[in-house]
Amino acid sequence: MIRVENKRALAAGTAVILVGLHLSIIMGNYFLPWTGQQDLIGTRWFWDFSFYLQAFCICLMIPFHTGRISLLEGWRKARAVWRFFVALVGVSAPLFVIITAALNNWLTVTPPLEAMILFGNTLFIVWVFIDYALPLVLRWLAGKKAPSASRYSRRAEYLILTPLVILVVITLGNLVFGGNLYLAVWPFLLYLHRSLGYFLVAITPDRETAAG
Repeated sequence: MIRVENKRALAAGTAVILVGLHLSIIMGNYFLPWTGQQDLIGTRWFWDFSFYLQAFCICLMIPFHTGRISLLEGWRKARAVWRFFVALVGVSAPLFVIITAALNNWLTVTPPLEAMILFGNTLFIVWVFIDYALPLVLRWLAGKKAPSASRYSRRAEYLILTPLVILVVITLGNLVFGGNLYLAVWPFLLYLHRSLGYFLVAITPDRETAAG
């Protein structure tokens, strides 16, 4: 029988993957002309679906994080609260894309490629800052209060790093040979990377492998 925490972790991981896939579809529509799906961006049903998907994924995410926050104390509780905030920002990313596109009339008029590259890279930098760089700073400030034990086995760490390795390979290939494939695939690969933490919690709920 699947425990409640397992179900919540599976739901949260599924939400992260859905958002990453959705973002990659949006990015692909802009950056990969050969997909032939540019008209999709100008349809109202696609953006209505995007809003509904946002609400659905946020609802999947909240129970897992709030449940873990209520069970922790001290530094671990503060860390869980921060991860909850990062998770909400990450899952809400398509909403930021939609608002930016609407304000710049990108829903019906294809924007300049330079503007979209700047926007895509900005999203990437913001993600790296709040999800990787800032937690390291907070951990340094916490000093000895921060737990030092690794949260994952060596095999799990390799698994989690796999999407990042694939992204690095694609990015380096684009830098050498040209192309914008990395801008279309980075959301899915980074969100897949993040979702693996939730799925590990679902598999080993009694260990501190929490994504939140």
